[in-house]
Amino acid sequence: MQSLTCDHRKEFRALHEKISSLEVVVKNFEKNSVSGQIADLEVEVKEVANIAEHTIQLRVTEVVLADDEKTRKRLSDSLQQAAKDIHRIWKKSTKIQDKGR
Repeated sequence: MQSLTCDHRKEFRALHEKISSLEVVVKNFEKNSVSGQIADLEVEVKEVANIAEHTIQLRVTEVVLADDEKTRKRLSDSLQQAAKDIHRIWKKSTKIQDKGR
């Protein structure tokens, strides 16, 4: 498993950074009480989080069972896609936040 983490360190780090930045935005929403628009954003965040969690869990299982280049590439692609999806939501949330100011 350590090899798995080392092999995909870059993708895991990027995903962690995206999640952390989104977490800050969500906390700012809570502080600023942007209530109407946060409900829609909250639904989208939950959907993306559930899909990412399920997909990454599946890909990690595949890598553990098959441990070949194809499954490692699929895991890498899934991690990158999750980071892109989170970044998209982050951009959308900052636009909402800017409109509320």
